[in-house]
Amino acid sequence: MKLQEAAQELNIYVGEDDQWSGGPLYAAVVERLKATGLAGASVYKGVEGYGSHGRVHSTRVEVLFEGLPVLIRVVDVPDRISAALSSLDEILTDALVTVKDVKAIRYIKSPKS
Repeated sequence: MKLQEAAQELNIYVGEDDQWSGGPLYAAVVERLKATGLAGASVYKGVEGYGSHGRVHSTRVEVLFEGLPVLIRVVDVPDRISAALSSLDEILTDALVTVKDVKAIRYIKSPKS
């Protein structure tokens, strides 16, 4: 079975070394997102990038520096995305957040007749 619906994609960009309450910020964000009932979240670690401070972070040996970019991505219905964003206000102090409208297509295994 194939279901289509209007959805939103939430992207949260933080640094690998960013902390919240003694642990990685990205882990705290995922826990908050889960608590709001979102369908799921994925965390991606970048191999190179720079942020608002202009310092390049990379896995290349000649530029090796901890603090690689991390992307947390979620796709869900707009109401849940909005609620999730409100729950993150307290812990996101140095992050970039983007939200865009997308069409979600979900494939669901149908029971055999």
